[in-house]
Amino acid sequence: MQMESKYSKDRGDSKERRQGVRYPIVGAVSIQWKASDGKWREVSGMTRNIGKSGVFVECEGPPPVGSHLKLVITLPTQVRDYGSVYLCGVGAVRHTRRGLPQPSGFGARAQFQLNLPMSAAAP
Repeated sequence: MQMESKYSKDRGDSKERRQGVRYPIVGAVSIQWKASDGKWREVSGMTRNIGKSGVFVECEGPPPVGSHLKLVITLPTQVRDYGSVYLCGVGAVRHTRRGLPQPSGFGARAQFQLNLPMSAAAP
């Protein structure tokens, strides 16, 4: 009997951590976290994928694993009156990736809320 592997074929020996589907959505993201010295740090980057319960962000100097995050993702729209929409969320860093051959970044478990521009929310 052949058993299904717990490891992703695309990631070599890396353990697959996702518990939901991710979509290849690219948006600018601002990330804040409280560092071990108690000060808030901020970095910006781009999402590589987003799902119902998580996100992967490509950025320089990702936050350490376990860091609690605040995220604001800006997504452009095709709708004339909207301009951009925002996904605001909180989460925690699950894993990091440092440098080559792919850009640095991190995967995080996160819960998001959609925020529409005021002009789009008005009837």
